[in-house]
Amino acid sequence: MDSPRIYAIHDSAITIEFSQLISEETNSYVVALQEFIARADLPGFVECVPAYSSLTVYFDRSSDIQDLKHAIKNQLTTFSLTEGANEIPDKIQS
Repeated sequence: MDSPRIYAIHDSAITIEFSQLISEETNSYVVALQEFIARADLPGFVECVPAYSSLTVYFDRSSDIQDLKHAIKNQLTTFSLTEGANEIPDKIQS
């Protein structure tokens, strides 16, 4: 899978876009990443909203969106979806 595009959609949300095409593989990755981020201990985390090929992560307004964007980008390197299973780490590393 190519590197995702990560961008702020406003001052309290980041979208992680994996593809502009809809595929079962990409959607499985989005769902697994949603679970991964929801279980993580990110400061200011509110919720994740999945789409077919992207994931939007909402934070409270007191969070520094640039720091969170950077943290999520770094954590994507530790996240992997094992073929045929949604195996995700227990917690995002600090």
